[in-house]
Amino acid sequence: MSGEGAAELREVLARTPPRVFAVVDGAFHDDLPDALGAAGLASRALYSGTLEQAGPHLVALDDAAARERLEAVPGAAVAVYWSWPGAEEALFAHLRRLGRIEVPRTEAHESGETFERVLFRHADPASLLRVLPVLDDGQRAAFFGEARGLVFLHRDRRGRSRIVRVPRDGRILVGAG
Repeated sequence: MSGEGAAELREVLARTPPRVFAVVDGAFHDDLPDALGAAGLASRALYSGTLEQAGPHLVALDDAAARERLEAVPGAAVAVYWSWPGAEEALFAHLRRLGRIEVPRTEAHESGETFERVLFRHADPASLLRVLPVLDDGQRAAFFGEARGLVFLHRDRRGRSRIVRVPRDGRILVGAG
């Protein structure tokens, strides 16, 4: 990871307690599991079956060396970093639950159901920037679980990368280290 925002992201992650995990979206990589393995990083696919390789992968970043190895993975800037106080297994289970969400149907359905289940791309910073501002308190609490906050880089329409921090209260802090 290099360029605009990368140094600021490194600084923020170095100060982020208690543990940091990256959720890297496989949709932005040719072979994410191979790339992570080549960088010496263990990962766990959050989806199984046909979406296993192209879906998000959870990577524990227990120290600065692991964060540096992730930076060397092409496309690693497209990651969402979770500050999580609990065990990795708890975050893994939480993120798997976030993978499918219910949203209101835009049109009437023959079943009469007013909601439909969809895939939530919570590993994609652009998706998060669209969804997080519209969550109510209960939805935000369900989304965050035990997390203390999120950090990610977002590329704006002009191609500039900006760091985004989202504390538990849901405020979206752009460019704030």
